[in-house]
Amino acid sequence: LAVGDFGDPESLRAALTGVDEVFLTCANHPRQVEWETAVIDAAASAGVRRVVKQSALGAEVGSPVAFLDANARIDAHLRASGLDHVLLEPAFKMSNLYAGADGVRQAGALFLPLAGAKIAMIDPRDIAEVAAVVLAGDGHEGRTYQLTGPEAVTLDDVAEQLSAAIGRPVAFVPVPDHAAVEQMVAAGVPEWFATNVVTHFSLLREGCQAEAQDVVRAVTGRDAR
Repeated sequence: LAVGDFGDPESLRAALTGVDEVFLTCANHPRQVEWETAVIDAAASAGVRRVVKQSALGAEVGSPVAFLDANARIDAHLRASGLDHVLLEPAFKMSNLYAGADGVRQAGALFLPLAGAKIAMIDPRDIAEVAAVVLAGDGHEGRTYQLTGPEAVTLDDVAEQLSAAIGRPVAFVPVPDHAAVEQMVAAGVPEWFATNVVTHFSLLREGCQAEAQDVVRAVTGRDAR
């Protein structure tokens, strides 16, 4: 197994030599565009046939959310690369709610700035299964798949489901944006990341991910979780 270094194009090319397909995903980071475009360039140089990239629902150049702007710029680079490609655009991941676990454990509540937001959250396992189908099959080249859960839910709905799952009451407590940023930073989250997460929450409150789609079923043949 060859390991590539984001900062070393030759090591990336060596790592990708003989590779037919690449699944490209990266944590949100200030250098995400630099890193992912380096992998795309190395893939093209190494003769990779296809890149399947995990982007994000709402990716748009100029977005106030750095994560969405970065993904859009990487997507554009991939489209221009000449490589066969598929873009996966998942909605807010259900697993993001684990960030609220301490609040549930200590105070019986989810503390998030998501009052009124309806979100078609997706289980990360569904993203993985769509990616596996795409990587193992043909006929997906050039497609963009917007991936959501089966229905849009509010944080009150989430709290109700958590209450049933753990057998004790869980409430949803909306908090102001500035308080959410302060709480995240106090917990050790970099301020850049915290600010962008909360900015994304403001878009979610405006309904940017309130529409559920049936793409998971269309690609995998079964309902989203």
